[in-house]
Amino acid sequence: MKGAAKRAALWTLLLGIGCFTPTWAADNEMFSEQRSAFQSANAGSAQFDHTDSIALISATVVVLAMMWFAWVVLNAYRAWGAGVSEGMDAGSQVLRALFVMLITMLIVSY
Repeated sequence: MKGAAKRAALWTLLLGIGCFTPTWAADNEMFSEQRSAFQSANAGSAQFDHTDSIALISATVVVLAMMWFAWVVLNAYRAWGAGVSEGMDAGSQVLRALFVMLITMLIVSY
């Protein structure tokens, strides 16, 4: 068994459901049972595929990360402008937030 197939078999064994496979299993491909269940559950939708739902969730996570980053930058600037924090403190807050946002985007894009 290859790595992805082994992980998928482990998840199936642990959860006891044959239709659940994490998104990273089998190189992001759905099994035929999963695909038919997904398509029958979304029969009335306009060509909504499983890749569309993955893209929607990923885009939502990225937008939320960007909004959080903007909030951190704005609050660091306000604190620096009010004299509550020094320039190095505000800069380090922004750099830490930038690092977290970049790691989040890396995880989402993987």
